Amino acid sequence: MIIRINNYTMKEEQIDSIIRLIKREVVPAIGCTEPAAVSLCVAKATETLGRCPEKISLKLSGNIIKNAMGVGIPGTGMIGLPIAVALGALVGKSEYGLEVLRDVDSEAIEAGKRYIAEDRIHIDHHKNPPSILHIEVAVEADGHKAFAVISGSHTNFIRIVKDEEVLFEKSCDEASAGESDEELTEAIVYEFATTAPIEKLRFILESATMNRHAAEFRPLPRKRAPQRRSPHFRRDPTRKNNLHYFRRMRRPHGRRAGGGDVKFRLRKSGNHHHASRGLLCRGDRG
Repeated sequence: MIIRINNYTMKEEQIDSIIRLIKREVVPAIGCTEPAAVSLCVAKATETLGRCPEKISLKLSGNIIKNAMGVGIPGTGMIGLPIAVALGALVGKSEYGLEVLRDVDSEAIEAGKRYIAEDRIHIDHHKNPPSILHIEVAVEADGHKAFAVISGSHTNFIRIVKDEEVLFEKSCDEASAGESDEELTEAIVYEFATTAPIEKLRFILESATMNRHAAEFRPLPRKRAPQRRSPHFRRDPTRKNNLHYFRRMRRPHGRRAGGGDVKFRLRKSGNHHHASRGLLCRGDRG
């Protein structure tokens, strides 16, 4: 079949190639794809080991660390790699792909927190990875070891090992050998967008449904640290800021007017260094 629009001919093979590219690049995931990929690799290593790991060691490319260290893990109220690693080992299922943490619940989250507190997870920076997206996971338990590697793309396993026995292995070049992408130009993208049969694009509606469900999902509330305020904190309502109060009340060397032996110090709030943001707190006696 050939589609001809505005003197430009797009072949059926071109349309199929672009659709394959879209399906490969746009995949369902729970949360950010980098921590999801780490959870996936941990889950695969744990499944290969056949038991819950006593220790998990990871070597990650800088790109993975950068994109995963500060993002939230949906439904947990927590951020960063440790909880993604712990949950991948405890409840992750590699068959779910980047939805590896689909079965996470409050009980699993509490177990993950305990796992982290027991210092079972060790994360290192891989300084010379073969790909900017590279994850190596080694797990140990009861004298047995397993090893899994993802490289090149978020779900691309290139090596799986159990107790020195290589179960699966391929190079990054082999992974991309069968994926010859269509060379895209503005004209090709435009023609694809305006001429591709709608029935071939209905899979995109799945992502719309998934995003709608995600928007309606109510995650577990994140626990916030209580706001602490010193019982000795004082503010002079007649002054513009505490700095005036501080200067009025103290003598040289930090001694308070009117006797006593209490020292005061000026503490800045956060990164705001303007005097009007200063706070007074009672210092140590002495």
